[in-house]
Amino acid sequence: MGVISTAGWRTTTPLTPDWTRRALCARIGRPDDWHPDHEGAAVVTQLREVCARCPVSAQCLETALSSRRPLTGVWAGTTTSQRRRMRGARRAAAKAANAA
Repeated sequence: MGVISTAGWRTTTPLTPDWTRRALCARIGRPDDWHPDHEGAAVVTQLREVCARCPVSAQCLETALSSRRPLTGVWAGTTTSQRRRMRGARRAAAKAANAA
């Protein structure tokens, strides 16, 4: 990936959530930067630095976790496998709450 460019790339549609317009990833890098083929430590570390400064990272993470289909790439500084574990923990907590 190298140095992330600051050229904006994200386009919006009427169905695009409003928060995405404020996301740093909409102004930094290219889509492929945020959806690397391999979520290795060096790549993810660089993306996390951007996500840590993003004003909408909470909305980003909630979108990624609540999506009907697992979203790939880096969302709110998390990797695909981290979110998979987080969704599993959410399901387990909901199941435990319903059983109580």
